[in-house]
Amino acid sequence: MKRFISRLKKIFLVLGTHVPIKSLDNQLKKSIKKHGKFIIITSDKNHAKEFHLEQRKIYLIVDGRAFLSCIEEDGKKIIFDIIGEGSILGNLDFLKAEVSSNECMFIEPFPRSTLKLYEITRENFLKVLYDYPDFVFHVLSDLSERIFRLEKKIEELVFSRLKVRILYVLIQLGQPTDERYLKVDVKITHEKLAESTGAARETVSRALSELQKDGFIFYDKKRNIIVDLEEKQKDRYRFLDTSYF
Repeated sequence: MKRFISRLKKIFLVLGTHVPIKSLDNQLKKSIKKHGKFIIITSDKNHAKEFHLEQRKIYLIVDGRAFLSCIEEDGKKIIFDIIGEGSILGNLDFLKAEVSSNECMFIEPFPRSTLKLYEITRENFLKVLYDYPDFVFHVLSDLSERIFRLEKKIEELVFSRLKVRILYVLIQLGQPTDERYLKVDVKITHEKLAESTGAARETVSRALSELQKDGFIFYDKKRNIIVDLEEKQKDRYRFLDTSYF
């Protein structure tokens, strides 16, 4: 667990923010298209497609959702975050002549989905920022909010039991069906939940069974996980405040 938290804190070395694509100025969109390389990554049911994030480049997600992860020295994968449309990823050292971080980060589209993004070199990204200074303030504002959410996530991971950490991930993945329920229509495996929580797959399987028995989750006819956000459970698990995400 200590190793997982240590690696999670290193996410701050990676610029991760969220800028709604629809809110961008049309000229800014054209500039991004001009200076960036458009990439499509497709993941099917049986094959997890990993895309390596290069140190000297910036990535703008324009469609789809994915896991942000790294590989430990012992070969174990750790999932840091779940990203989607508008996410901007890159090393915080991109303004420097040399990159001091050697973190090896990957993005992996959700199963049976397609991820679309722009890959922009350091030099071209600086041109975009120079031409559109308002975009800089937008990025910095969203970055501060994301750091706040990550601090909350670290806090919960440090002090919470595994069942709480699993629910934390499921809330990130879920989409509200009404005020009480979240539907996780992503076919996430027990292995992926283990990578997201720093636990063993077998332990995650037992924890999911306990959560189902306790009434916190259940499955619909298509075997999608449904998370119950009943008000009384918020008093017991304050992390269920979805404003963190």
